[in-house]
Amino acid sequence: MEKIKILRFDSPLSLEYLGMKNKGIIWNRNIQRWKYQRFNFSQKALNNKLLDDAKKYVSNDAADYILKYLDKYEIETNIIDTMDFLRSISFTITCYLFLELPIGTISIEETKYYVNSIVQYFKAWEYFLLELTQFYDEKQTNKHKKSIKQLNDVVNELISKRVMNNNCLFINSLLNALDNQQITKEEMNQCILDMLIAGTDISFVTMFYFLLALCDRKELEEQLLKELKENSYQILTNGLKVSMRFKSVGPVIMRCTINDDFYNNIHIKNGSNIIISLADMHRRNEHFILGNQFNLINVEDKDLSNTNNDRNVFVLFSIGLKECVGRWLAKVEMEIIIEKLILNYSFKRNQFNLINVEDKDLSNTNNDRNVFVLFSIGLKECVGRWLAKVEMEIIIEKLILNYSFKRANGTKALEDLQT
Repeated sequence: MEKIKILRFDSPLSLEYLGMKNKGIIWNRNIQRWKYQRFNFSQKALNNKLLDDAKKYVSNDAADYILKYLDKYEIETNIIDTMDFLRSISFTITCYLFLELPIGTISIEETKYYVNSIVQYFKAWEYFLLELTQFYDEKQTNKHKKSIKQLNDVVNELISKRVMNNNCLFINSLLNALDNQQITKEEMNQCILDMLIAGTDISFVTMFYFLLALCDRKELEEQLLKELKENSYQILTNGLKVSMRFKSVGPVIMRCTINDDFYNNIHIKNGSNIIISLADMHRRNEHFILGNQFNLINVEDKDLSNTNNDRNVFVLFSIGLKECVGRWLAKVEMEIIIEKLILNYSFKRNQFNLINVEDKDLSNTNNDRNVFVLFSIGLKECVGRWLAKVEMEIIIEKLILNYSFKRANGTKALEDLQT
């Protein structure tokens, strides 16, 4: 069945805004053009030499380069923006391996700007692909269109910066195809943009949540550190696998059928949209011993190959013709970066801190009304603010004086919760 599910369903208008309509490999619904452009990724870009380079020195050198400027990622004293820090390392690796940009060619200020452009592009992606087109807001639409243009401008800047040594198969095969009129300039740029966003923003997610898990599991961090000092990597490998399982980079797989098919005796018509929830599948107790917990035992018998029985329950890099072409590069890259960080640094969460609100009040009558709006503001502000304040204080006082609370296994930390 997977052979007929090679299209992602979409809104043509959304893809047009994003520049992905019939271009690149992520959301290209023109099957022939998609096959040709994917060839640059799967056959030319990700070869054994590239993996060897990533393993031997590129990932390590990229991490060293960004670590030299660790202070540039400080939000407050000793508090690092870990997300952008990890993104910057992945971005530097991607630029070296795929765009002929030696480490150090791009300044740290440019790196941060380019990384932020990728982050803003993903916000535009979410807006255009998840929001119904009839609900597009003119102000938001224009804002996100600017973000899309900004990242496309970044792509052109990076192309102009490349050092031409003809060693990079990815960019050189695209340029040769352009010279031979096998692809258009727009298709080439979109392939590069696809590589940038995939190479920068996917690995960092897994690394971030693994580091976050280690902050809450100091015993596991100590075991990992001990293992790495002994040149063993079992905990590291399984830790990254369980991070991908527990917090999937993409929580769903979405496909659109291009032929009629039958699955479990169910007739699936041509053009049907299919959604597989990885967030649900990867936490089921029938597939994993402690499905709803971040625990290495869940993945000890699982691998990344998609070639055994695990392929129906353990899908970290998607599956089928549109599976992630960079799975092995991501594995190499993440292992080297995490090893370097764990051997040299200790991580802890930024703590819940009352100092942020000590000078704030609930009245909406002072300068705080522009930055601290807990009960809305204006004519439609909450009329029950003072009742809510009294009620909550009394209830919490009674509970704290009489009970002790602890987090249930598998539940999210406060910082992970989203409204």
